[in-house]
Amino acid sequence: MIGKAHTLEDRIRIVRALPRPARLAALVAGLRVASDAERERLTLELLELALLPEGRVSARARRNADGALVALLRAWPSLPSGVRSSTAEACEGRWAAAADSLLRTDPLALARAAAALALPEL
Repeated sequence: MIGKAHTLEDRIRIVRALPRPARLAALVAGLRVASDAERERLTLELLELALLPEGRVSARARRNADGALVALLRAWPSLPSGVRSSTAEACEGRWAAAADSLLRTDPLALARAAAALALPEL
């Protein structure tokens, strides 16, 4: 049994020990309820999952990374503005596929993300 996780860093350490699909689910759930102060840290953890390593990547690793990228796009309106630009740059070249996936599964979330991209001051 895992003891109480008192701080955000304690909870992140626990989440990092999970397999990637479970880690993605935990981060997405955490992002939904995070305070503004916690959201940046959770976004960076999610971004780490979305990054693809250099060289050959297994289909499973690509699916996991793509899932994290779709989660970032879905949460785009609530992401801290300071993290948005680094997220956009880090995943350059993969956004169209993420948007296509989100269009098929959650078109309203894609519309919100597009509005946040077009009107970042909202």
